Amino acid sequence: SGIKIWDLQTKERLLFLNEHSYQVSSLAISPDESKLFCGVNFPSTGMSVWDLETGKIIKRLPGHSNHAVQALAISPDGETIISGAKDGNVKALNIETGKLMFSLKKERHSKGVESIAISPDGKTIVSGSKDKTIKVCNLKTKKIELTLEGHKGWVYCVAISPDGSKIVSCSRDKIIRIWDLYTGKCIRILEGHTDWVYCIAISPDGKTLVRCSRDKTVKIWGFNL
Repeated sequence: SGIKIWDLQTKERLLFLNEHSYQVSSLAISPDESKLFCGVNFPSTGMSVWDLETGKIIKRLPGHSNHAVQALAISPDGETIISGAKDGNVKALNIETGKLMFSLKKERHSKGVESIAISPDGKTIVSGSKDKTIKVCNLKTKKIELTLEGHKGWVYCVAISPDGSKIVSCSRDKIIRIWDLYTGKCIRILEGHTDWVYCIAISPDGKTLVRCSRDKTVKIWGFNL
């Protein structure tokens, strides 16, 4: 239930945050790197906000009733937190007030949400789920614009390219897919892993994709997204 904060250059541990009584299930850092947002597993199910300078909890936010918060993302302006949970729902809250701004409700995933990404302009939310689908939601209109199907296993991770035009996803089916965010069309399939692909990350310039797998490998691929 503890969280460790490290300095990447010195490799020294800066903080150890251990005020949670239950398993930590998701993390996100604010754009200005001053706050850490943490989702906690059942039976707590809420979200806590930590001050990264003092190492203290400064706010608690409501989560998903009786369901662990599995995924978090913070809007580029630092004002909105997006959460996804085992109930298949995705919610957006105003960080300052805790007010609910958006919820998938009836259009939620049929199984738990594993990953969330928000576009660089803060207008689009992308969620990946155990139901093998990816949903693209417009935060302004509060509507689902696309549901992407193609993966044959749980979608573990989703990411959006720096220019906001493409989605990259990885899955239990060992495949990485690249999608056009506007049309929902799968424009490229990447293979090479022999087991589930858990996580992907895109470099800030969009020229490098890093992916890690249950096959105990990390692969780095150079390309222009």
